[in-house]
Amino acid sequence: MNRSFRRCITLNHTPATTLKALYGRAHRAPNANERDYDDGQFQFANPSLGSETADTLELVADYRVAPDLNLRASVYQWTIHELITWNQDALQFQEGDQVEARGVELSLDKTWQWGGRLRGSVSYQDLAFANGTELPNAPRWLGKLNFSSPLPFASLRLGYELQYNSELQAVDGADLDSYWLSNLHLMADGWAKGLEVSLGVYNLFDADYQQPLPDGQWTNALGQDGRSVRLKLDYRF
Repeated sequence: MNRSFRRCITLNHTPATTLKALYGRAHRAPNANERDYDDGQFQFANPSLGSETADTLELVADYRVAPDLNLRASVYQWTIHELITWNQDALQFQEGDQVEARGVELSLDKTWQWGGRLRGSVSYQDLAFANGTELPNAPRWLGKLNFSSPLPFASLRLGYELQYNSELQAVDGADLDSYWLSNLHLMADGWAKGLEVSLGVYNLFDADYQQPLPDGQWTNALGQDGRSVRLKLDYRF
């Protein structure tokens, strides 16, 4: 069972400025694969495996520059106790080290009367085990930019998304390159009542990038999909 709670204190410093302090705690119990799976050769069960706990603290400042423009800055810190990790020597999941993170994020949200919207964010985070060892699969810099706009014909809306991930470290200590991703979306929701049609082009510029794999795999990283196209139909009734 996973349990969590959160406390929030909000202060309206001025009509345009809101300050928030948030504290939370969450628990995650091991799943059946982590605790009970046992094939007697490549993985052994660990029935005494306990849950992991995360404590989070975040300070947020919102500033409304204008009715159609909002800026946000936040700093945060979280700690995971007894992180459940794979132990390659014991061939089972065990309670691991404590993980600590600190970070800062800046974001903006801009809208226009004609229906356009621009959202963007950039964040820096420092994640490590309690002993100072760098955490695998934890980029320090993340960035995202989203723009959407209605088109003047056929009840269509166009959306563009740009993502940035800085260098990653694989579980064997190897560095994986940073990468940029672009996604393009075309949506229509006025063609028929309850029907939404969307066309998405993912990895628009066919970027070559990899994502780390967990420990114990045949390689340290796996190449991701190149450019792909997806047509999606949603009907609600």
